[in-house]
Amino acid sequence: MDMNQNSLDYLSSNDESSEQREVKGIGNAVFIDYICICFPPGKEEYIATFKGSEYFCYDLSQNPIQSSSDEITLSFKTLQRNGLMLHTGKSADYVNLALKNGAVSLVINLGSGAFEALVEPVNGKFNDNAWHDVKVTRNLRQVTISVDGILTTTGYTQEDYTMLGSDDFFYVGGSPSTADLPGSPVSNNFMGCLKEVNITVTRIILNS
Repeated sequence: MDMNQNSLDYLSSNDESSEQREVKGIGNAVFIDYICICFPPGKEEYIATFKGSEYFCYDLSQNPIQSSSDEITLSFKTLQRNGLMLHTGKSADYVNLALKNGAVSLVINLGSGAFEALVEPVNGKFNDNAWHDVKVTRNLRQVTISVDGILTTTGYTQEDYTMLGSDDFFYVGGSPSTADLPGSPVSNNFMGCLKEVNITVTRIILNS
């Protein structure tokens, strides 16, 4: 399936009701871009189900990210201990969000070394087939990740790099080769349900 600029393609449909979904979520504001996998106002809640081979893929080649701050929110439900939920970037400039051994793993590299966080529940694991809410915020070097609004980890990326750059793909729910993604702590795609996936980035645009 070919991917078009400013479209979000759902690859490898998992049931008869699945369809390619085009999301025109890129905002008109000069510095703020917004990507959403959610449901339209007044419509039934849209939940994406992943069985290990499905994933969303957003092509950034014509609209690359060059961001000083970002926010990612999503909700997930699964019985699987491991799986990629979100990834963008390559080489030494990337963001990776995954479920690792039943905990939520975040890896961010801005080009000077990876910041890694692992959020674990007090009791049990997050792969309990219940909905869990994840929020990741980054402002320059400061990164905060919270799960269910209670469990929070804050840290800083290494050295003085503050910009996230990506002109590759933005994957949600998996990728064609998850084991080969830079910084990926898992090798398999997500299996379960995702909803209300929102990504907001603040771009720096240099005018000549």
